[in-house]
Amino acid sequence: MVGSYEKKTYAESLVNLCILYSCATISSSLQEGSHRKRGKALRDTRRALGRQGEDLAVQYLQRLGYTVLERNYRSAEGEIDIIARDKERLAFIEVRTRRGTAFGSPEESVTPRKQARLATVARQYLQEKGYLDVEWGIDVVAVEFTTGSVLQRITLIRNAVMEMG
Repeated sequence: MVGSYEKKTYAESLVNLCILYSCATISSSLQEGSHRKRGKALRDTRRALGRQGEDLAVQYLQRLGYTVLERNYRSAEGEIDIIARDKERLAFIEVRTRRGTAFGSPEESVTPRKQARLATVARQYLQEKGYLDVEWGIDVVAVEFTTGSVLQRITLIRNAVMEMG
């Protein structure tokens, strides 16, 4: 029947409305879930890149004569990627890894806030371990890959962060 109108009871209309709402809610939940999965995959990819950069940094530092004492030291104030000894000097090393330079170089990503946090964590480590009279510094190792994931460079910047406070 063309142009006919199907009469529905109030109860039938309410049921249809609930079904539509449920479908929209389920669809929305599925989309949010896939968004969360994409976010998690992106975080996992960044973590893997960071871990790869740290592993390369350790090898690079060892070739330069550093002795790695600890990796991923954590305190309430933050984390230091590598703690190593360079002859008589204790080095707290921040590793920054980038794929491409679209968002700047690895070195540029060590913000003043991050520098302050590194200095705080380094001082905590020194106090915790009883190193009261030791020469120390905060270095940065920059690891850069091409967008095709080919290692482009590794650079060590000694005393990249000057002690604050």
